[in-house]
Amino acid sequence: MTKHLLAAAILFTLAAEAGAQSRTQDLRTKPPEYWSSGKYALDATLSGAYLKGNVDNTAIAGGINYTARPWEKNQFSIESNAGYTSFNGHILLDNLKGSALYAYAVKDNLNLFAVTTHAKNRSLKLDYRSSTGLGLCVHGFLPDVFNPILLSLAVTPEHEVHSDDSKENATRGMLRLNFKAPLTDYLSLGSDFVYTPDLAAFSDYRFYGETFLQFKISPEKLFFRVTFSDEYDAVPRPGVRKNDFAINYAIGVHLGK
Repeated sequence: MTKHLLAAAILFTLAAEAGAQSRTQDLRTKPPEYWSSGKYALDATLSGAYLKGNVDNTAIAGGINYTARPWEKNQFSIESNAGYTSFNGHILLDNLKGSALYAYAVKDNLNLFAVTTHAKNRSLKLDYRSSTGLGLCVHGFLPDVFNPILLSLAVTPEHEVHSDDSKENATRGMLRLNFKAPLTDYLSLGSDFVYTPDLAAFSDYRFYGETFLQFKISPEKLFFRVTFSDEYDAVPRPGVRKNDFAINYAIGVHLGK
């Protein structure tokens, strides 16, 4: 019974991850303070579905996340995720993203980081986007309330190639606030807010906001999460809407110690 429950939890988690792809997913890399504090960690996921008959459906999603801390003040992480879904001959989702991040601990609560991301997103008519930048992250303040909390500021030059072969370059800034706070022994609240304006034209900006509630089903092993997110692009491509709102769920399982 326990094995069946764990298998079901993993499948539900993978399905939720496949549906959670968004317009700024590649630009919201996982902050190093959220990674494992050990020497290294590796996580990989893969899920898929195929249906042929009255309904034709093909779906595949997967990802790999690797982090290493070779020295006390240095941390590297690599993330890669992809998703593809077609329904009755129509491609509904075709996303690919990869990122690499290096962080150096200047002080106990201050990191200097460098990050590069690369992605494509068919739903946004985006054939390729690269964003590379430098920034500072302050974390670890208000430890009695948040675990963790992070405030990041970065400058990120960006290059985009669109499906109509047009190209666009911009130097964007990034202001980001992440936090997670336990409300009870079994319930926690978390949020991620990202503001990325074009530094040459502040009317061209993107905003992402996310809030989630996470419930422990069994301590340290099984949890359920519901996430509310809203994304806004002030100057999207022609034919692309400015706003996306989503509610996503996930059942997750933690194995190991």
